[in-house]
Amino acid sequence: MKQLLPFLILLLLFTACKEQASTNVGSDSTQLELKKLQAELAFYKKENQQLKTKSRTKGLLTHTVFLKRKDNLTKPEIAALKDAINALKEIDFLQDFHVGRIADTGDIRFISDHDVFFSFSVKNIEEMDAYQKHPIHLALKKVAGKSIVAPPKVYDYWVE
Repeated sequence: MKQLLPFLILLLLFTACKEQASTNVGSDSTQLELKKLQAELAFYKKENQQLKTKSRTKGLLTHTVFLKRKDNLTKPEIAALKDAINALKEIDFLQDFHVGRIADTGDIRFISDHDVFFSFSVKNIEEMDAYQKHPIHLALKKVAGKSIVAPPKVYDYWVE
């Protein structure tokens, strides 16, 4: 038993040293992984900025919004929503403004979970940003918040 005690002490020391070495290696690999992720993030940020810049010169940016109204809206509430949407026409930099109800044409691909839509175009991202902050748009968001069952669905695309 006395001969076994020094062996157990050496085994314990060896194990402790090995665990310490593997912790340091783990730390180095974690740092390396962190540096890789930071480089990848920087790459994607730069690429995203380049795509935004390229997109700004391609043509009009069209913004399409789909809404699903609550079933129990009163006529005055429906009129208030319609008026708030139509008020967007007063924003001078919006182009090609359209508003309407969804038309079921019998196409099996029909998107049936929305019943009102509006769309318009702007020249660039800066105009889209200005629209997002515009008081008329903010007023529409307040009215729509009381009139729709879920957040609006949006589809934006560049006209080429």
